[in-house]
Amino acid sequence: TTSNETAPDDDTQGDTTDDISTGEITVDPVAGGVGATHTITLSGMPANSRVGVTIRNASDDTVASSRVISTDEDGNSTFEFTSRDLDKPGAYTIVAQVGLDQIASADLTINGAVATIDPQSGVNGTSHTITVAGLNANETVGFNVIFDGETLFTTDKTASAEGVATLTLATEDTVPVGDYTISVTRDTGYEPSITLTVLEAEPSASEESDNTD
Repeated sequence: TTSNETAPDDDTQGDTTDDISTGEITVDPVAGGVGATHTITLSGMPANSRVGVTIRNASDDTVASSRVISTDEDGNSTFEFTSRDLDKPGAYTIVAQVGLDQIASADLTINGAVATIDPQSGVNGTSHTITVAGLNANETVGFNVIFDGETLFTTDKTASAEGVATLTLATEDTVPVGDYTISVTRDTGYEPSITLTVLEAEPSASEESDNTD
């Protein structure tokens, strides 16, 4: 996922000097939910320079923001970053660079809904518990089971006061083996999804005996 903001380009290389100081990035607040605005301050950067700043998800390296910032005569600059619904919750790394030189970095956390499943896989008849945390208190969300592009099942659940919603699914004997997507739909905010895998059952002892007769 890449934002539509201006990406750092080779123009920042023109600001490279023989004496590039190590700068500092501060973030306020350092953590916030999807839709929160963070003030990002650059200090100690090369004066009157163009500095490329990229914000990436630390787990999958997707880009949430990429832009070029101009510093003042003291090497300082400030801008705001507002996370969006498509920004996956988790840890992000902010990197500032001049030309090919990385001169500062900082961390930012986007809080939001995260889905987990236990167990992730099993044969038909297995009971799977899907838990979504990081929701709003008493928020109603939709759970959707999708296989091969077709929605097979949907239901609504209400989150607890702690922002947790749970769904228990037991796969039926007629369900085909393969990967199923469990997607969560919300009125607003990041919509997580997770994969449930139905495995082929091992043949029973009686079936193996029949096959050898």
